[in-house]
Order: sequence, then C-alpha cells, then structure tokens
Amino acid sequence: MRTLLLPALTAYVSLAVCATAADHGLLENGGFERETGGSPIGWQQQWGEPDSTQWIDDVVHSGNHAVTFTGNACLSSDPLPNTGDVITVSGWLKLDAMTIGKRPWFKASIVIGKLDSELKQVGHHDVIRALGTSDWTHYSRTFSLPASIPYFRVQVMYCEGCTGTMWADDITVTMANDPYAIAPRKLDRKQATVTVDTSRQLGPLPDLWRCIDHSYLSNILVPRRTETIPEFSKAGFRYVRFHETIVGPKVYREENDQAIYSWKRFDNGIRVLLENGLKPMLVLESTPTPIAGRKGQGYRNINPPADLEKWQELIYRIVHHCVEELGPDEVRTWYFEVWNEPDAKAYFLGNLKQFLALYDHTVTGAVRAFPDVRIGGPGGAGNGWVLPLAEHCTNGRNAATGSIGTRLDFISWHIYCSGTGTPDFRVIRRSVLQVDDRLKRFLEIAKMPRFITEFSCNSSPAPWLDDAYRGPFTLRALLLMDKLGVDQAYSFCVGDYLWDKKDALYRRTLGMFTNPGFPKAPFHLYTLLNRMGGTRVTAESSNAPVDVIASCNSANGKVAVLFGNWIESPDEDYATTITLNLRCPDLAKRRLVGTLVQVDRNRSNAYGEWQSLDRPQVTRAELFDYRAGKHETPRQQDVAKLIEALAQAARLEPGQDVPVVFDGAGTTKLKFSLPAFGLAQLTIPGTTQR
Repeated sequence: MRTLLLPALTAYVSLAVCATAADHGLLENGGFERETGGSPIGWQQQWGEPDSTQWIDDVVHSGNHAVTFTGNACLSSDPLPNTGDVITVSGWLKLDAMTIGKRPWFKASIVIGKLDSELKQVGHHDVIRALGTSDWTHYSRTFSLPASIPYFRVQVMYCEGCTGTMWADDITVTMANDPYAIAPRKLDRKQATVTVDTSRQLGPLPDLWRCIDHSYLSNILVPRRTETIPEFSKAGFRYVRFHETIVGPKVYREENDQAIYSWKRFDNGIRVLLENGLKPMLVLESTPTPIAGRKGQGYRNINPPADLEKWQELIYRIVHHCVEELGPDEVRTWYFEVWNEPDAKAYFLGNLKQFLALYDHTVTGAVRAFPDVRIGGPGGAGNGWVLPLAEHCTNGRNAATGSIGTRLDFISWHIYCSGTGTPDFRVIRRSVLQVDDRLKRFLEIAKMPRFITEFSCNSSPAPWLDDAYRGPFTLRALLLMDKLGVDQAYSFCVGDYLWDKKDALYRRTLGMFTNPGFPKAPFHLYTLLNRMGGTRVTAESSNAPVDVIASCNSANGKVAVLFGNWIESPDEDYATTITLNLRCPDLAKRRLVGTLVQVDRNRSNAYGEWQSLDRPQVTRAELFDYRAGKHETPRQQDVAKLIEALAQAARLEPGQDVPVVFDGAGTTKLKFSLPAFGLAQLTIPGTTQR
C-alpha cells in the first residue's frame, strides 16, 4: 500500500504585479494568455452561468490576461495524467467582498478534481477556499494521488450563492518528475557549430509540413486569394484545410420543408485546389439554420444540429456528391474532419455530449456515402477532447447506429504556443506527449495518424507574425513534431483577412500572404524545404538557437542544408556565426560552387522595407483600384509604386555563390553569419566544377 502525502498548504500576498508571464508546468494555458472567442484555451466551463466568467486584460497577476468570476461557475482544465509522482498545484487569486455561498464550503476556490478512466469526477482535493477581500495572493498545495486515480484536473470555482468578485491567474501544476520535461539545450547566441555527414543516412525527408490551413472555403473564390494558390503548389504543399464547407458556400437550404442542395460555390472552390495539384481536408462544420433550429452568427452557424437525422443526410449528400463528381479514386485521397474547435465556445455552442452525438451521425453519413472515406477529429482548440473522443469511439454507444463504437481514422487537434504574448515553445512537446499518454490504453487508436490541423507561434494578432520571426519558429516546430511522430502539421494560414476596409497591407495576423498578393518572409521556409530532395542525413547543431536539417540526393549528388535561428523573445537582435563542418565522401577532392539563400529581417522580406517607409497603409478600396489598373490620380500612382516595391522586396533572393572545396576525405569547413530569426539554405550541386 502506498502512503499518501499529507497536503501542505502555503499562501503569501503579492506585493507587486509580476512583469512577465510565469511557467505553468503541465498546464497548457495556466496563465489564461491564449484564447479563442474570449474563452481561454485548455479550460472548459464545466457548470454555471454562461456570462459569469470573462477573459480579461485589465486586472492581471502577470502576463496580459486573467479570468474574472462574478457568479456561479466552474472553469476546469483539460485532464492531466496521474503518474504517481508528487503533485504541486498553485495559483493566484484576488478577491473583492467574497461572501460564503449556500453551503459552508461554497467559497472562491481552487480545487483538484480526481477522475476515473472515463473522466468522471470521483473526488477532489482543495487547494484553497477563500473569502473576503485581498490583493493577489498565491496559494499552493502538494499532494499525491493513489494509483486508482488515472487522471485529475484543476478547477477554479465561484460557488453557488456567493457574492463578490474573484480574479484568477497563473494556475500551475508541477510534478517532482515532470513526464513531459526535457533538458534545455545549451544557448549561445554568438556562435554555433553544425556538423553534417552525408554518409550517415536517416531515411526519407519528413513531409508533415506539406499542409496549410486556408480558412473558409468560399474565400478561395475571391480573386486575391485564388491567385495565391498556385504559389502553394509550387512550394510543395499537398493538402489545404477548408473551414466552413457547408454554410459558407450555401450548400443547403429548405423550401416548404424540402431540402435543396446547391453545389456551385462548393465545386468551384474544390476545383481551384485540384487544378493546382492540391488535395482538400474538408472540415464538416457549421449547421444550416433549418437543421440547427435557430439562426446562426452571420456567415456561419455554430449551433449544434437540432435534427441529427437531417444533419446525417446532409453529410451523406456532401460526400456522395464529391464521389459522384470526381470519382472514388480522387476522394479516397482526401480527409474529412468533424468540426473545428468544438471545445471552444467561439466555434461550437454545444457541449461534449452533443459533439459526440454529432460525430456519430457525421461519420455514419459519410461512411454510408463512401466506405473508403478518411474521417476523424475532433480538431480541438486544445487536446482536451481527444481522450473523450477516443473513449467514445472505442466503448461508447453510437448515437446514430445504437451499436458500440464509432469509426475514427485519425486524431486531430490544434497547437498554438501563445495567444498575444511571447510564445512558449514547450507547449508543442507537452501537447503531443499528453496525447501519447492519454491514448496508451486504446491500442488501435494509439496507432492512428495524428494531425495538428492548425499550429503557429501565436493564435492572435502580434507584430512579429508579419516579420521573419515565424519562419525559423516553424522550422523548429516541424522538426520537433516530426520527432514526436506527428503525421501532418497544418500551418495557419494561407492569407490575411480579406475584408478589412482600412488596413490592406501588414495587419499583424497569421496569413502567409498579404492582401496585395505578395508573400511574407515565413512562407519562404516552405520553398526552401521543397528544394531539398533525396534522403535525410545526419545534421546536428552544437547549441541553440540554431536548428538544422540536411539532405543528399544519391541520384545527382546534390546536398542541401537548411538552418534556422530562433529564440522565443521577438525583441532580440543578434547574429550567430555558423561554422559548418560538412562531410560528403562522394564529393572528395571536388571544387564546387554552392548557393547560399537567406531569409531574415532584411532579406527576402518586404516587412523591413515597409517599416523603413513609416508603415504606410492602403485601404481596401485603393487596393481594388490598383488591381483594376487605375493609376490616374497621384494617390493611385503612389499606391501602385508602394505595392510594387514591396512585392519586389518580398521575393525570395536568388542567393550568393559560395566556393566549396572538399579534401581527399570529402570534408570541408564553411563559415557565415545568420541573423536572429533568419533562415539560410546552402545548396551544393553534385557535379564537378573546375
């Protein structure tokens, strides 16, 4: 019998608000910095009044955001595994006139909920239950859980009958042996040694990167967006993820209670992809009003279906139409994802139970139309609904068929390293390994493909999203996700928001292309990745912040080495001297001329040029005039000159020649400088040049 630790509680009052965000241990978003639609990612409102909790930025303990409670509610974190190690849970609360509720223990609370294997709560431990008025106060409790409790979660509660206001921030969970921790790499901003050996082959190059999220299907029909799609094909992408594949393209309506289907916009959007050699991942989301039983939210309807039989028939018709129109061999190569971020109230106004029923009916309709369909989910904002979906698909009662279990072909969720603040790269490793841990007992599901169907450094606007910063971040993220066994990683997203009336140039958002149609610097990473060919070979960097991947093509001897220089703080300004020790036995005694292509703040990047011009903007109307060829007025001429100058600066540079001389053993040494947030690719042809 294991002896349980007696809980130890400590508390102290903050004398000053912290200036920087804290490490929140195992919690994906313990500082409430990342959100979707005003709801913090990684947290669910388990019960209570919908408007009793708010995501705020005016009263915080650290970082930029916190949550406030003004009524009966409980926010619960995503489940965490009980590994048998000592657990410490802590958090900061601020109270204003909090009174006791209907029961003696109903107070402002941080609680640990103990969960069974089906994620049902079977008990709890208190971290703190507090009353009165206090400034930010830190509470911490250490305890262990018995082996019979496989999971637990943190709950922040404003209990029934209480009055007053409560704020919460920086909730942290740590273990004496953190199962997701990894020793940090040595950091040296000044220099790094990279060693590449083409004789040590590792197998095929990873291709998880050949995916991109487009956002709404209908937007691909906007000329500004249509014209960018060929660029993604040229850069080597294969899959494009479409949101809003039903309501947006107006597939379904009813007249006199009869279903009427319209495929024009849907078909035209798919056709743009196929004509460019691309494949779709179609997100089956957004409920037509007649099926939802209530009106939607403008261009979409995030209400769950009120009539699941009608919804199932709608899905059947969509998949059947695709097969009938394009053939089974084509549709067999596609993916269908059930909803987008159903765990976030900004995208789904139902609960987990309603989503699981929706999933059952969606899969049943799709499989009935085409047994070879590839379908999965949940496409969550975080990974919290992965385990419930796996449990349901294995052991749950299918709401559509009445049988046990539901088909699941892949697992999907989203990873953003931050909301508006500086990214925390550890989020990626933790998120993927948490899913690994949660799926261990589902032997078949654990073997299924894992798709990160949205990822980026930030989920909300930030100035560095327009600059070079995101390029080397994405390289590091892709290398890590490949190492962790992720099969596809969809960067978010193709282009900036199309409909802003004022700012049509850089908008601090996540698009790879600006509205005028020229690329941002991060897009060039994909072109560089696509230029690599052949077999992956060993490539190691001596220290952070430098990352590297290398390849060798045995057919022609071409060698490619791709470098990234990334550190979390976007304000850093430095350059790292790279020493490359390259061993290519097949190129012994050869004199070659390589090409070094660089992307950074000043090269292959229009953002620096735009900043030097004092960040001029153009309106959407002015952009339309430019696209229409209207250059009559002085302003129209200035806009044309600006856009054309930025488009020129945004092009990927051809690179500079680099003499490469191999000795008798096939080794050579090269040096160059790689600025902060820079990418560089050295390509060496395999043919002899004298």
